[in-house]
Amino acid sequence: MRYWLRILHDFGHINPKEFVSSFYLSYHGFHVDAKKAILAATLNATSRSFSGFVLVLYLASLGYTLRDIGLITSIGLMCGAASLLPSGRLADYLGRARAMVCSVFLSIFGTVIYIFSNSFFTFVLASSTMGIADSMYGPAYSALLSNKVSDKRRNYLFGAERFSTMVGSTSAIFFAGLVPDILEKSGYTLGLGFRIVLLISIFVLICEIPFLYNIADRDNADELENLDGGSYTQPSLEKVKDYKTESKEDYIVENIIDDKRIDKKEKGKERFWILDKESTSYIAKYTFANSLIAFGAGFVIPFMQLYFTIHYKAPMAIVASVFSITSLLMAISYLLVPKLAERIGSIRTIVFTQGVSIIMLIAIPLSYPYFTLAAIFYLVRTVLMNAASPIGTSYILGCVKKNERAFAASIITLLYNVSNSLSPPISGWIMANYNMDIPFFICALFYMVACGAYYFFFENKDRK
Repeated sequence: MRYWLRILHDFGHINPKEFVSSFYLSYHGFHVDAKKAILAATLNATSRSFSGFVLVLYLASLGYTLRDIGLITSIGLMCGAASLLPSGRLADYLGRARAMVCSVFLSIFGTVIYIFSNSFFTFVLASSTMGIADSMYGPAYSALLSNKVSDKRRNYLFGAERFSTMVGSTSAIFFAGLVPDILEKSGYTLGLGFRIVLLISIFVLICEIPFLYNIADRDNADELENLDGGSYTQPSLEKVKDYKTESKEDYIVENIIDDKRIDKKEKGKERFWILDKESTSYIAKYTFANSLIAFGAGFVIPFMQLYFTIHYKAPMAIVASVFSITSLLMAISYLLVPKLAERIGSIRTIVFTQGVSIIMLIAIPLSYPYFTLAAIFYLVRTVLMNAASPIGTSYILGCVKKNERAFAASIITLLYNVSNSLSPPISGWIMANYNMDIPFFICALFYMVACGAYYFFFENKDRK
């Protein structure tokens, strides 16, 4: 109780004028490569939202059961998990932008299979291909973006990235729910509408490729960022050579140059699959809590569209509108949360927002049969649960060495995907044979344990 009161006390001492006045400066002046990366990720997220929203509904319209859909989803996640470690480490050595390009082509291939096939085994192949594509893209992108900004402004860059991707996702989800409905009312089959949405997702992916080819795959954190968040002028060669001084400015230069020199000197000694001991400790603690979140989420998140359309009998267009509004509010929250994390701490922000979201999650099944009430609880829950996501990513990547970040992100995503892939078949079976509400309470239980783990492992360090 004392912990929550302390957080509320810190919220009450936020000066609104200072908050607003520093807001613009916090998101101004990012490196041009960071902007290109965010634009590419926005297109990728838009494409995934087009396909992701309709795929479950598409498979259901073809006659597949909840158990089949859960199995197809689970196999895809497992295949993605199996490829995470090699793809993350190779991205560190061969280039993050190249790995992202390969991921885009694999996503296109998997979507094409979904469009032009109609068998369980080909859908498993498509799901597996797209799972591998996601495993290549996510860690490579996180590492690429984290190396385009200073440590102090990393939260803001990840917040800007999530805002941009959620705006793209919002528009995609809205149209993904609208297009099939319009075509069905015009006399066409619902399946045709879903396939057209999948074709649109392919087109968006193709538009992403030129941006990825124009991103320099190097560390830019020392070029345009300083400790105050402004424009940083790269030091002259003479100043770089004489970096061993006691001044604050030259200490910054010393850290930058020393980091690069160590990378070159120690590169031959690095073991391909081994992380630094301190990095391993951080990753192990973070992935434990993150995996609990993933396992719990697998009981509910893959089935939300079907839950609303089957359990509450809500029209698909209305469900799409709810999802779109939720995405838009999430986008706004991604811009606001970094400032709160700067004020009250990253871990306290994560625990507070996710803790409150658990209450909203439990309220969703208790709202039956009132869909409007359930939709409001879903909206608040989703915004709060995901608002601190970029803060968590930024926090843990800031705890590991720069040359280990893609591999570290791969490990985190691997364990997340493995945990997330285990629960959908279980949830599908429970929903089909017992009750569609039970998975919500199971999910809430795992979320509560995860919040406790975040607090136990990281609160002391966050306070420092």
